[in-house]
Amino acid sequence: MRVMFLSVAVFAVLATTKAFAAGSNVYVNAGFAKGGLAFGADYENVTAQPFGLGGFARLNQKDKDKGAPGVFALGAFARVHFPKDKWDFYASPGAGIAMIDAVGNNDDETVFGPSLSFGMLYQTSPQVAIGLEHFHMFTWTGDDYRGSSLQEIMFKGRYSF
Repeated sequence: MRVMFLSVAVFAVLATTKAFAAGSNVYVNAGFAKGGLAFGADYENVTAQPFGLGGFARLNQKDKDKGAPGVFALGAFARVHFPKDKWDFYASPGAGIAMIDAVGNNDDETVFGPSLSFGMLYQTSPQVAIGLEHFHMFTWTGDDYRGSSLQEIMFKGRYSF
């Protein structure tokens, strides 16, 4: 029974990967976070369908009135794509560092931890796709900011070349 389930799962993943080509992708993110505007960018190199490796950068504004620290994060990820027709669903586990501009009595910190993002994009042309991404970054180090340090839902655009 387990072998049959694994066979079906592997076949389903391989059957959906034909539409996703190897190459490079540049992503641009924009949206709002607790502190105000949030921006981001990703670069991904897809070498083996449907897997890619890349890096991310995120910038969230600081807002003292709302108690939201400013966060600048850099990291790396491994992204797996699940394309279906013109849709691309993906998951990206990774890790990175974040520089946190503290609010209140907390100290500014540079922290390290894992990241996880889920997204969906709609292919508008052979090179361009638009959609949404839900991104989380957690911190393992630091005194004042442990746990979820960055959480955002952002509009995302992709250019493939």
